[in-house]
Amino acid sequence: DGILEAGNAAREEFGKIRCKEFLQTHRDLNATKFVDALLDDVSQFAGHASGRAQEDDITALVLDFRA
Repeated sequence: DGILEAGNAAREEFGKIRCKEFLQTHRDLNATKFVDALLDDVSQFAGHASGRAQEDDITALVLDFRA
């Protein structure tokens, strides 16, 4: 929750397309590194490093499955 809706200064949402691209390019990471990278990506997109406040809470459930 809160990931797809995370917005930037231009009022664009992180959205399903960016999320899907992230999932495809980071699927080989373990759960801990994956969630850290996801939160970092969302934060960079939203501009939190430049002092922009997070507008919504973010909840993520990441499961690490090994065959």
